[in-house]
Amino acid sequence: MDYDALTAGVAPGGLNNFQQIKLLICYILRSVKSDVAVELLPEMLQYEQLANYFEASQAIDELVSDENLVLTDNRISLTNKGKAAVNELDFILPLSVKEKATRAAVALLTRIRIAKENKVEITQTSNGFSVSCIVYDREIELMRLNLLVPDKAQADA
Repeated sequence: MDYDALTAGVAPGGLNNFQQIKLLICYILRSVKSDVAVELLPEMLQYEQLANYFEASQAIDELVSDENLVLTDNRISLTNKGKAAVNELDFILPLSVKEKATRAAVALLTRIRIAKENKVEITQTSNGFSVSCIVYDREIELMRLNLLVPDKAQADA
């Protein structure tokens, strides 16, 4: 394969072929089995230094133009055409790259899920600030922990 992609920010063993980057993006979307916020895809590749950020962004644009991906409300998903391509060609990607990409996708999606499930509310009281840490599961409040701190700086911390 020709080396036709930028390698800035790419670790040894990462991708330096534009077609492989496009294929890896489709592979990630097939692996997570759901749509993903479009800004997360380049971040997933950067998390394990698998591809250059700008190359990944350009690859996403081309995949959307070629109808391998569809962009809806800032979320991106794999089309049937994209699924067929990755099912046919995923053997081209090195196993280590596929493992790292899957690990990065799971880590970032887990971080987003945890952020949705945990909220912090800060309210000013007559005695200082009340910090409420709330844990949710599918929009059901499981636990609430309230702390009283003397000033806003401690509440923010």
